[in-house]
Amino acid sequence: MGVFSKFSIRKLLYNQKIAIALSLVLAFVIWLSIAINQTPIIERTITNIPIAFETEGTIAGDYKLEVVNYGGTRVAEVKVSGPAYVVSKLTADDIDVRLVLSSVSEPGEYTIQVRATQKVVNSEYSIISASPSSLNLKFDRISEKAVNTSDIIVDAGITAAKGYQIYKKAVSTSVGSTINILGPRTQVDKIAIVKAIAKVDGDTALSEAKTYSSELALFDANGNKLDSSLFEFSVNDPEVYVTVYKTKSIEVSVDLDNQPYGKRIKYDKKITIMGPADVIDAIKEKKFKCSLDYNKVKISKNTFKINLTEFGLSAETLTGSGNEFIVVTLY
Repeated sequence: MGVFSKFSIRKLLYNQKIAIALSLVLAFVIWLSIAINQTPIIERTITNIPIAFETEGTIAGDYKLEVVNYGGTRVAEVKVSGPAYVVSKLTADDIDVRLVLSSVSEPGEYTIQVRATQKVVNSEYSIISASPSSLNLKFDRISEKAVNTSDIIVDAGITAAKGYQIYKKAVSTSVGSTINILGPRTQVDKIAIVKAIAKVDGDTALSEAKTYSSELALFDANGNKLDSSLFEFSVNDPEVYVTVYKTKSIEVSVDLDNQPYGKRIKYDKKITIMGPADVIDAIKEKKFKCSLDYNKVKISKNTFKINLTEFGLSAETLTGSGNEFIVVTLY
């Protein structure tokens, strides 16, 4: 019999080390069997599960409809039931929460059922309920509107320091020539005014140009503010810049050759001019004069314009009202 003739079950069982090992294995098998068969069934609520609002692959999606409000929430709580050792390990990633969109085929408001399912089918636990169980949602077709950045009104609570004047407030051209606005068609069609509300901090009395971040706000033709949460912008919080010019008071006079007999002229002889600080600082005189030939001026409704350059001023110089000219009236 060789080696096997010496093998004895009795001797093996009486080997203390082997007996202990076998006892431990047997105890674990018994515990596992009891744990599996005797584990209590528990209920547990899983929170912060994202609700899928996509309409792709549904009737609503076929009609190009999208959710344009979210019923007050974008997450759900789902109650599940099953063995403790299974349910205790579940997370929000194991549950799929979606809308039942079979009734949505045209724009409007609907009460939509919320349905929770297992992402990976597991018969060891079941889903009891989802909260919210339904949502009041509005559906609409999505539309897009392009707005020229030059048409965006900059709203900034700022003033100019003494001796200066705000010349221009505009959206920075670094964002491009247009900003695209995406949103519900019925709301996009209402957009009449777009403002960039500057986020102003600190000193608001400016003596030099300054750049601010801003927030876009939309208004209808009557000045009513639209709900910005309904829209998406191709550029969020665009930068706006404020140009500040230095000012100076001067006197001007006009000699008009060949002036018609009996006609007189009138104009503001004391005016405020503005321009870049270096341009204004270079102006030392206080009085400026120009001579014109009446036969060469273009008269409209008994008025004509004289460009400031005719007085020998820089082309960068403007009047206090932002014009490049003064107006002369014949009477």
